[in-house]
Amino acid sequence: MRNIQKKWPLMIPITVGIIMAGSYFYTLSKNKQSYYPAEKVITSVKDYFQNVTGSYIVYEPTIYRKFGIEYEVYKGGISAMRNGKIYQYTFIADAYDGEVIDIIEV
Repeated sequence: MRNIQKKWPLMIPITVGIIMAGSYFYTLSKNKQSYYPAEKVITSVKDYFQNVTGSYIVYEPTIYRKFGIEYEVYKGGISAMRNGKIYQYTFIADAYDGEVIDIIEV
């Protein structure tokens, strides 16, 4: 019992070090998540619009801020025909899950 009492102060820094190392490696692995395929993003956006006449997507994710939150996103555009007239839209989609964050009419 006496031997454990002498080693107790040493256990606190070791435990804190293990927790810090674990959180570091967890954050590191979280940041290395793979991106959602850009082809699937553009396909889902095309499915949302009807009568698509043209589309594009930038395959390299960029940083986008909305309401103070930073996202890694794909940016792209869609041209669609409505009532005999062509309308153009820009879209922003999350690069990790493919969810569309914004659609803006140009």
